[in-house]
Amino acid sequence: MDLEILVIDDNVVDAESVTQILGELADINVTFNTQPEKALGLIARNPKRFALVLCDYNLNHENYDGFTLTKDIWKINKNQLIAIFSGENDIEVPIKFIGTPIVEYIKKSSPATFIQKRVLNLLKKYKATNKPVDISQTLNDNLSVCEGIGIISRSTKMANLAKMISKVSSNDSATVLIRGESGTGKELVAKSIHSLSARKNGPFIARNMGAFQPTLIESELFGHEKGSFTGATGSRQGAFELANGGTIFLDEIGDLPLDLQVKLLRVLQEREVQPVGSNKSIKIDVRVVAATHVNLQERISSGKFRFDLYQRLNVLELNIPKLSERTDDIDILCAHFLKKFKSDKTISPAAMIQLEKYQWPGNVRELENLIEKLTILVEDAEITPEHLPSEIFESSETPKSESLFDFTMSYKKMSTFIHELEKNYYLYHLSKAKSVRDAALNRMDMAPSTLRDKLEFYGIIFKNNEIEKQMGELNEINQN
Repeated sequence: MDLEILVIDDNVVDAESVTQILGELADINVTFNTQPEKALGLIARNPKRFALVLCDYNLNHENYDGFTLTKDIWKINKNQLIAIFSGENDIEVPIKFIGTPIVEYIKKSSPATFIQKRVLNLLKKYKATNKPVDISQTLNDNLSVCEGIGIISRSTKMANLAKMISKVSSNDSATVLIRGESGTGKELVAKSIHSLSARKNGPFIARNMGAFQPTLIESELFGHEKGSFTGATGSRQGAFELANGGTIFLDEIGDLPLDLQVKLLRVLQEREVQPVGSNKSIKIDVRVVAATHVNLQERISSGKFRFDLYQRLNVLELNIPKLSERTDDIDILCAHFLKKFKSDKTISPAAMIQLEKYQWPGNVRELENLIEKLTILVEDAEITPEHLPSEIFESSETPKSESLFDFTMSYKKMSTFIHELEKNYYLYHLSKAKSVRDAALNRMDMAPSTLRDKLEFYGIIFKNNEIEKQMGELNEINQN
C-alpha cells in the first residue's frame, strides 16, 4: 500500500514544486493543500491517513502559522509525523520547535535530491513504528457493523458492542443488563436488541424506575384493579402485560425500592404478574432488558439492592462506552444530528478539535442537545469555536492533578519547560481578558508595559482567534 504525504503551503508555486519533487519517489502519493483549515479537515476525517505532513512555517494566514498549525494537528493525532520546511533565512525556526515532536527541518532552497533523501529517512521512521494496517478499511468495517443494528459509530469499542448485541438478540428469553453512564444510549441499545430478536413484531415497552413515585411503581409495572387504592377509578394493565409477546425495558433499575425488588424477582422466576388489588396471577411472555448507570455491586454491599435479583437480571451483560472514550465518533455524530435537525450548517475543523477535546459528562445526549442549540442560535453557515459555549473550553484547559515538574530532567529540557510554562501562563490570562491592559491589571497584577514586553519576547499576538490558536494545553507542557 502506498504511503501518503500531505504538503501544507499557502504558496501555490512552492506547494506544487515540493509535490512534484516528492512525487518522483516510488510508492508514495503526495497531496497538497493551500488552506490550513481544509488541511486540518483532511486529517480530522482520517487521523491515520498521512504517513508524513510537510508544513510550511511561514503561512500567510490570519489564524495560523506553521507553529500553531502543528499544535492543532497533534490535537487530532498526537503521533502524527510532521516536518517543517521554510525559507533559507529562518534561523530561529528550529530553535522555536525545540521541545516539540518535530523531527525534521528542511529548507525550501535545498536541492531536490536532498529533500527526497530527508523525506525517505522520515518514512523509514514511520514504517518502523507503524504496522501496515488499512485504518480507513477498519473504520469502514466498524461503521458497517454498527449501522447494521442502528447505531452510529465507527469505533472498535462500539463495533464490538454491536456484535454482542447481535449475539444477545439471537436468544429472545434471557434477561439482559445494560450498563452505561447517563446519555450513552441505553434505551437505543435495548431497542436494537428488540428489533433484531424474534420478538421484533411484538411491543417494546420502556419504563424508567426513577420517574415514578415509589407508591405508584407497582401499579405502573403490574397493573391494578378498580378500587384497589384511592384514585383507582378503573382497572389498568401494567407495563408487563402491555409488553406481552415483546420486550420490556426497565431503565435505572437501581432506583427500584427494595419491597418491589422482591416482587420483580418473583415475576422473573414465575413469569406471571399479580395486579394490585387482585388475587389472580396473569401469565406473561416477556423479554426483560434492564439498565443502570450506578454500580449495582456497591448498592448490594450497602443493602440497597438484592443480590438474587441482580443475579436474575445479569444473565447477559452489555457495557456502553462513554463518549469521551470514542472521540472518533464525534464528527459523524455531529453530521447525523445536523441532518436530524434539518440544518445545512457545517462545523469548522478548529471547532471540531474543541468538541473532540471536551469530556462530555452528558455523553451523546449532551452532544445532541448542543448541536440542536447551535442550529437554532448560530446565524452563520459555519459553526466556529466562537459559537461554542465556554464549558467546552474550560474542560480541556483544566490541568491534571499530577505534578507537572520532573526534577530529574536535563538542564536543556528544564529550560524548555520553564519557557513553555511562562508562555502558556500569559496565553491563558489573555484568553480570558478583553485587552492587554485588562489582563495585566485585573488578572495578573503586573504593569501593562511589562506584559507587552513579555508578549513581544514570546511572539504572542493579542487577537482572540490568535490567542486560541497559540494556547497549548498546560497539562502537556512537560511531556517532551
